[in-house]
Amino acid sequence: MKKINVGIIGCGAIAESYYIPALSNHKDKIDRVYFVDRDLSLANNAKRNFGSGEVSDDLDKIIDKLDAGVVCLPNTLHYSFSKKLLEAGCHVMGEKPLTLKPENGRELVEIAEKKKVLLSVNNTRRLFPSYQVVKELIDDGSIGEIKEVYYYEGGEFSWPTKSGFYFTAADPKGVLLDRGAHVLDSICHWVGGKPELIKSQNDSFGGPEAVADVTFKFKDLVGEVRLSWLYKQENVYRIIGTKGEITGEIYDWNKTELKLNNKSSEIRRGKQKVDSFSEFGNILVTNFIESILGNEELIIKGKDVIDSIEWLEECYNEAKPFETSWYSI
Repeated sequence: MKKINVGIIGCGAIAESYYIPALSNHKDKIDRVYFVDRDLSLANNAKRNFGSGEVSDDLDKIIDKLDAGVVCLPNTLHYSFSKKLLEAGCHVMGEKPLTLKPENGRELVEIAEKKKVLLSVNNTRRLFPSYQVVKELIDDGSIGEIKEVYYYEGGEFSWPTKSGFYFTAADPKGVLLDRGAHVLDSICHWVGGKPELIKSQNDSFGGPEAVADVTFKFKDLVGEVRLSWLYKQENVYRIIGTKGEITGEIYDWNKTELKLNNKSSEIRRGKQKVDSFSEFGNILVTNFIESILGNEELIIKGKDVIDSIEWLEECYNEAKPFETSWYSI
């Protein structure tokens, strides 16, 4: 069986906690892993954790040796490094967001198609068993026509970032890009398209926003998203239709609740149970490797997330500050 060479591009927190453990489960299908980071101490630490491989501080030095690359860099670098890998004929697994601009995302999709390589992206929540149940219940008409969608998520920022790019980028973006990239993509996936933005608000006065609200509509439904890095919210989603509603806790990956207007209620569980977040990394990486080898089809394709990238950009472009009657500038 052909083995592949994989590059981990960026050896920070997401590579350390998500991709390296997942790749470690597939050493029988990997010939060599190249750990690339301008900080060689991070690259060497990643190599030690994996147990083998080579390190480099420059992708250009080793790109001709790769069959595939996993882009684990700060958000502003996702597009340029993914493009470089694709143009070199490498399959790409991109961290979310795939790109910051929708036109760049579409360009990556076109390059991948031209080069006949795979382009996947880690929009992990599409893998949540509970979210897959939500999609099935919507599509099969269990709650009738959707009228309202609510999604509230908040908690103190605690990601162990190595680079600090969340707060040091030239154009810093906050909770809407971080958690919102997942949330908006989940909603696009559930309803089957890109909603129309009604209003976008946040608490930014030039830096990364810590609190953001988005209201939207899609066909006959209206919805609201509330996100926070500062305080805990209900951390729930609620989808209301003409026949009933679907409710669930965001971080309960395995079940959601279906309530019908006849007052009946039942818990629906996903087809497979997931016990730890790291399992999603293994699901995604396994699918990526098997798809490269021709044994599976990608679960999440780059083209699948373009709607949410476009919506996210609109939210930032149209964002207004919250009303602060106690403060004026």
